[in-house]
Amino acid sequence: MSSLPRGVTFVLKDKNSKKPTPIILLFIHDKTRTKIYTGESIDPGQWNFDDQKAFTRGFASNVRLNRLLELYAAKLWEFYTACKVRGVIPNDNDLRESIHLEIEEEETVPVRITTLWDVFSDFVTIAEAKGKERSAQVYRALENHLRSFEKAKKETVSFDTIDLRFFDKFTTYLLNKVKLTDNTIAKQISTLKRILTFATERGYNSNLGYQNKKFNWQRKETPVIALTAEEVEQLENLTIPANKTYLENARNLFLLGIYTGLRYGDLSSIRPEHVRPDHLRIITHKTKQNLSIPLTANARQIIDLYLAGLVRPISNQRLNDYIKEVCELAQINAPTEKVLFRGGERICKTVPKWKLLGSHSGRKSFVTLSLEKGLRPQIVMAISGHKDYKSFKRYISITDDQVMKEFSKVNEMPEVLKKAI
Repeated sequence: MSSLPRGVTFVLKDKNSKKPTPIILLFIHDKTRTKIYTGESIDPGQWNFDDQKAFTRGFASNVRLNRLLELYAAKLWEFYTACKVRGVIPNDNDLRESIHLEIEEEETVPVRITTLWDVFSDFVTIAEAKGKERSAQVYRALENHLRSFEKAKKETVSFDTIDLRFFDKFTTYLLNKVKLTDNTIAKQISTLKRILTFATERGYNSNLGYQNKKFNWQRKETPVIALTAEEVEQLENLTIPANKTYLENARNLFLLGIYTGLRYGDLSSIRPEHVRPDHLRIITHKTKQNLSIPLTANARQIIDLYLAGLVRPISNQRLNDYIKEVCELAQINAPTEKVLFRGGERICKTVPKWKLLGSHSGRKSFVTLSLEKGLRPQIVMAISGHKDYKSFKRYISITDDQVMKEFSKVNEMPEVLKKAI
């Protein structure tokens, strides 16, 4: 903190703490060292030890904290110099009491209050700084819904007002006014609870209404849409029209997802050091897992093109659009049910399959096809990075063709083997 008076420094009580730790003002004067607790705390990760102040980039609320610390230092120095003019050396208690008394008596001093919107701003900034644009979009969407709700219902949204009454009104608004599906509402609520937990752990929020077990919106399992082996072959064999060469890049990215099971964020970050002769060794962005992913000849061919700059990452949204376009050209148009739930009501619509495909369909297809080929679930989970079967099982999409194949196998067996099944 460049404007600190002579002899004044700010330190943390425990610089290695995993939670907010007190900020201490140290004042060295007249061969004496005075320690003063400021009453403020901060996560060590947000503290600039060189400049003795809080980082503000990505932490909007810390701007006010830094101003308050500067005010403490200024008041301390003002009191100390006034004492010296009178020929008095103040003791430790005088210094401590004078600071806090002066602060309390100064009516114009801003009180550092971190609001819900401050925390949203921090979440968005941190996500963007880490390159997690999709996470930033989720936080922005939730903030927009909350602000729209606040305006439409003339309800103040703050840490203090978020309780079961708020939950009922907000979810009703999302369901009936915004027309969100149950799974999207569940995502909004889980994101809000994550933000509130963050704020509670840091002392910004003391209202624990969100921890009530009824403060929860139930997700509904929907069918996982994945490609069959025949559809993958159709995609591989498609001749891209001369006027749509941009789809070649999208097809390669999509196929690489099908061959490896990687999320698109990891696919788009592959570097030469990740590539081994027969596998990829990569730390995933989302879960920070160190995965070893076997490479087929087809996968290795695309990776070589990628490293040569002939396959290029593009935005996730653009890739999703191109995947639909290239899969339509490949005639992946089997009538497929699009299932969603709104307010517990099951809503179905039959559309050509290509309309339901996107970048994440590659990962789902990898899991499904690997299981169909006979790989044990534990092996597939180790490759894909799924940590538990509960989250893994929703990606298991057994196609109608596979059901018929398995049924035929059983009916072709000798009777003695059928009885053993």
